[in-house]
Amino acid sequence: MNAPVLWIVLPSVIAFGLLLLSNKPLLIRWMGLSSALFFALLAGILPIDETFIVGPLRGEVKGQLVFFGRRLLLENADRPLLLLIYLLLAFWFLLGIAGSIPTKLFPLGLISIALVITGYTVEPIFYAAIFFGFLTMLSVILLSPSEAPPTSGALRFLVYQILGTICILFAAWLLSWVDLETVDKALIERTMVLMGLGFSFLLGIFPFTSWISMTAEENPPFLAGFIFFFYINGVLLFALKYLSQSHWVLEWIDALGVIQWVGLMMIVIGGVAAVFVTHVGRMMGVGVIVELGRSLVAFSLQPDGTQVYFAMLFIQGLALGIWSLALSSFQKKVGVLDYPHLEGLARTAPITSLGLLGGIFTLAGLPLAGGFPLHWSLGTMLQGTPSWSGGLFFIGNLGLLIGGIRTLSILSGRSRERFESEEPFGVTTATILLICLILLATGLVPHLLLGWVSPVADILQF
Repeated sequence: MNAPVLWIVLPSVIAFGLLLLSNKPLLIRWMGLSSALFFALLAGILPIDETFIVGPLRGEVKGQLVFFGRRLLLENADRPLLLLIYLLLAFWFLLGIAGSIPTKLFPLGLISIALVITGYTVEPIFYAAIFFGFLTMLSVILLSPSEAPPTSGALRFLVYQILGTICILFAAWLLSWVDLETVDKALIERTMVLMGLGFSFLLGIFPFTSWISMTAEENPPFLAGFIFFFYINGVLLFALKYLSQSHWVLEWIDALGVIQWVGLMMIVIGGVAAVFVTHVGRMMGVGVIVELGRSLVAFSLQPDGTQVYFAMLFIQGLALGIWSLALSSFQKKVGVLDYPHLEGLARTAPITSLGLLGGIFTLAGLPLAGGFPLHWSLGTMLQGTPSWSGGLFFIGNLGLLIGGIRTLSILSGRSRERFESEEPFGVTTATILLICLILLATGLVPHLLLGWVSPVADILQF
């Protein structure tokens, strides 16, 4: 038995099997959810490179697979990360069932996670860029309705990711010519510039942020939220592992200082944009930009910041999921997601509005919500940096909070005369209420969440 086969190849095989069952949507949905939970369970109980005994079964899961001359390597320490990834995938699949999301989410979602894990496990690590290139093409297919061409946001996303992949592979080629002992300073500087440019394209770092807001506005909200969450955090894992294995980068430049500065810039850009957007879908894209900035700031605050990042990853998955599910419900109800068409909807769809606002205010760090103690921790860690760092961090969070208040004002407007709810209580509304309670609970006991993700953070310290 082999770990990459269990958590990469087998999910892909199941996904291709589900693609053949296009005429059985209910089976596809529940098979997708069951598969995600099954692989999470395997990550929880099966050790890697150690003998295991499960009932009558006894064996050993090898951690290495050679694929076209490259190694895919999973270690026993990676199991908490696999567990977290597949649990979050199961959560999004559960939301997809509750929101009657198109069935292509389930097979393509399984393949997407397999590509993310492949990018994380491949050695040398820079080959991960190739797998994220494949993931980009898969994401464009997921975002594009079968009867319509890809939107301009999806095409821009594709172009930027291809450029990012080319930059990273070219930087790796240049690095192969570098002898770190003789020190060709000019070649090393070019390599680092290309590598930084490549990750900027992949992550949507300024000035390459436009694809995020365009994709959020032009594409189905739930599918866009799924891509934002898993693709961007997959690339962040790639970047974090690359830095943890490339100590020479940290010796040549203040990489952590650069990452922190870029993260603060992204927080401010997203926070300012949140004050002025007039489309609630684009507002989700702005929230993603702010959250990306926070993740970069967390990376820069080693070693404690990595633990906060993985805790934020869990909260972000819940908040972005409920946000995109509410947007999907509103899109079915009113068709257009600009503010004038949403005015007064909280009066007729209060639970869906609660889900939308719960997602926004959680990512904005409203007190008592799940994001507040984590954002507070990041702000506290920034006290050892220049004073302007904490100021920029506060400004960005404040901007997203103001954007949430604007959205609340629009949703509770008086354009609709009727005050009674026209929203039937069903699976979607029950799911929204449950997630809101979970987000509130995690805000009250953040130490439990930090303790749970601590084993995941330990494997990616540098």
